[in-house]
Amino acid sequence: MKNSTVKVVRFQRNYGKAAALSCGFKRSKGDIVITLDGDLQDDPKEIPRFIEKLKKV
Repeated sequence: MKNSTVKVVRFQRNYGKAAALSCGFKRSKGDIVITLDGDLQDDPKEIPRFIEKLKKV
């Protein structure tokens, strides 16, 4: 599936979660950045509800 709002960053080896998040935050361009672990511990279906709450702040 192609989506111009989604960007993928790949490392040559595992540098850890902190390095991956730092790189992603530096490359992000939006007003809101949402991170999800690959194991889907957090349900992506909650994202719209989360964004609506942020808009009320």
